[in-house]
Amino acid sequence: MFGTGIVNSQLANISRVGMRRAPNTPFVSARPFTIPLVAYTRLRDTRNAHNSLCLHTPIATDMPPKATDPKDAPDPEGKTTKVLSTDATHPSVTLLRASIPFSGAKLHRDNHDWKKWERNFRTFTTLNHLTHYVFPPYTYLPLPHVEPRAFSNYTENLTMAVAALQSAVDDSLHDLIDYEKGVRRSYDALREHCQSAGPIRQVAIIRQALSTYCSPCEPLVTTANNICMLIDTAFDMGAITRDLFKCIALLNSLSDKSYETIQSTISRALSDSTSESPYTAAQIIRVLQNEQTLLTAKEQMRFGRSLTQP
Repeated sequence: MFGTGIVNSQLANISRVGMRRAPNTPFVSARPFTIPLVAYTRLRDTRNAHNSLCLHTPIATDMPPKATDPKDAPDPEGKTTKVLSTDATHPSVTLLRASIPFSGAKLHRDNHDWKKWERNFRTFTTLNHLTHYVFPPYTYLPLPHVEPRAFSNYTENLTMAVAALQSAVDDSLHDLIDYEKGVRRSYDALREHCQSAGPIRQVAIIRQALSTYCSPCEPLVTTANNICMLIDTAFDMGAITRDLFKCIALLNSLSDKSYETIQSTISRALSDSTSESPYTAAQIIRVLQNEQTLLTAKEQMRFGRSLTQP
């Protein structure tokens, strides 16, 4: 390929009209020197291609890299990364030991107060320096190839946090504790279970609150606090809608022992209901209508028998 200077000079000569004369002869006029159009086009294309190659092709060099040049990405396997010199003696994450036991009431599957238990559990984790393994802001995860000892302490502390969580709940909830998933997912599973126990739990707790009365045997403030605690627990399980409150009032009206069968039927339906498929007050009223039809039929049969008897 022609060099840039050669090609450019040739094109310049071609585009210039000159005069030809033989050596050692006087200057005489001659007709202009010309070149065919095809040859001119080839030379022009050659020059353009050469210029493009010079602009876009990097020039190889054997010079060493400068200090300001970007460095290569670190080795993902950590082969070229150095371990911190302080990790062996003063790791950034120390090994913890839970020395203070949980002193509050353990969380139970069927009878629980989530807010009170969570408050006690936060105190328990704070005293044992495990708070930021369960609650945000979380303890940062050391890199195993940079801080191997700190990383080992971190994993041990996570296992300790799971054991601390398990010690604060009843055996009925141990199936929600998973060491492989970790303490945070286990804690979220407990919270989801307790706060979404279903409308039947809300109904039972609110009925309990409505049936709690002040007594001379107990201080008035203590009874009032228990009622407020029950209401808070019911609302923590989910939003109490207008229809759900109707269900609560209807169930509360069936407190007589003669309606135990109806209560059981409605309670089972409420326990199977969800927020996507709720059991409404209208459905309870239909159950009551069917029950009333049966009661009316029984009364008529009893009245008819009494008329036929002599």
